[in-house]
Amino acid sequence: MIPIPSAWCAHVDITNVCRRGCVYCTRYDRHLGPKRYTMTLEDVEKALISYIGFPGKLGIMGGEPQFHPELNEVCTIIRKYIPKSKPILCTSMDPV
Repeated sequence: MIPIPSAWCAHVDITNVCRRGCVYCTRYDRHLGPKRYTMTLEDVEKALISYIGFPGKLGIMGGEPQFHPELNEVCTIIRKYIPKSKPILCTSMDPV
């Protein structure tokens, strides 16, 4: 395993809610049944603060991150702490 500062990308999974159910997805966790989570804004902020100075990209992920009920606020927090060239929103692009 490589040290985190040497990685080209790190991830923050802001939710595992997704309607797709892809059998190969490593984020959806279908085996957990109804145990869905959505990070609180406080937890999102703590996670992003921990990546200040990280040299690589930062993947904003989940099941489907567009399903986070406070996605606009999450984006505001991202802009507050993470340089504009760093975040990557990893999404299926399904209409929400």
